[in-house]
Amino acid sequence: MEAKQIKTELKELKRPKTPVQIRELYIKRDLNETVKQAKQTLKKNPGNVFSTKAPDMTHNDFARLRINSQMNRKRSFSAEYNFNYKEAHETTRKGTKMYQQTHVEAKQAIMKEIESIQKLNDMHNSAQRYMNQVKLNQKQMNVLD
Repeated sequence: MEAKQIKTELKELKRPKTPVQIRELYIKRDLNETVKQAKQTLKKNPGNVFSTKAPDMTHNDFARLRINSQMNRKRSFSAEYNFNYKEAHETTRKGTKMYQQTHVEAKQAIMKEIESIQKLNDMHNSAQRYMNQVKLNQKQMNVLD
């Protein structure tokens, strides 16, 4: 049980994480395939390794190898492009979210400020009315005297 878990963890550690590592993996794999086929050719025909007349390595095989390596390069490039696009999209989304959040917070702060100003204004108006009432009462008292 633990051995399997350790093996899976090791595989995850070795798994390529970035597009550059993925590209390197494709290149290594292509090189290994080419070297294997060249060694097989050498065993069967110890002449020119990359001879197109070798019985097991035809011109079509070399063409296929070249096309495969080109496709792998394209795949790694598209993986890198997709990775960069996703990363850019994610940062844009986070930035938009932060902007919206700060916008909402700023709006709330402004609303609180407006409410506090309205409260102060109401207090001022009520104090003003009270002072006017007091002055009116004093005038009436003076008139009565």
